[in-house]
Amino acid sequence: MATVTTLQRSKLSEQLALSLTDAILDGTYAPDRPLPTERELAARYLVSVGVVREAVRRLAAIGLVEVRHGVGMFVTPVDHWNPSIRILSLMRHDPRAVLRVHAVRSPLEVMSAQEAALRAGEDDIAALERAVVRMETTVEQRVATIEADLDFHVALARSTHNPVLLVVLQPLIEPIHECMLRSAGIAEAAIHAVNEHHTILAAVRAHDADAARVAMVRHMETNHAELLIQLAADE
Repeated sequence: MATVTTLQRSKLSEQLALSLTDAILDGTYAPDRPLPTERELAARYLVSVGVVREAVRRLAAIGLVEVRHGVGMFVTPVDHWNPSIRILSLMRHDPRAVLRVHAVRSPLEVMSAQEAALRAGEDDIAALERAVVRMETTVEQRVATIEADLDFHVALARSTHNPVLLVVLQPLIEPIHECMLRSAGIAEAAIHAVNEHHTILAAVRAHDADAARVAMVRHMETNHAELLIQLAADE
């Protein structure tokens, strides 16, 4: 008998997309193989067929699922997945891979902070401020805080006005934040993260590239320490 999974959050299509992504990454639904039908998925996850269709559209948009009209829905080959999903897959199969992802991400984040300090305009700084305010006001709501954290780092990369940096950095940021979403965090760590983002923002606002570099180096060191703690707790 198929397992029935109840989805809890309000955005059912988004939650279903996450659940299906998990099932694909853990091998429940293998590449080049068909997914269950829309009705089967709806029954399994206790949602409507419309929710299933919206979730599948989300997965198709990131190259994880292909809809073959008149045939069915299929998991795409791994080399069709977007970089964020491929990195997340590596991390699922080897939890310590997150440290390798962080090692690649860190110098790019430092570059992002420096370049943003030199090139950020008023709109860029306003976007960074909004992200920090959201982090601050949702510090006791882990999911919302991490989403605001992600938005800050993406906005920082955009503030460099170097589209190549954004294209390279964003696929490294997203899997780490996804990893953070699945871990048990503490309020003290969230408050510390807010303070570090305030420091980075202040340096960018002042157009002080050296201060931005130092602040981001410290933030990446904090992230590395938190990842080590998380890995130790999971082992």
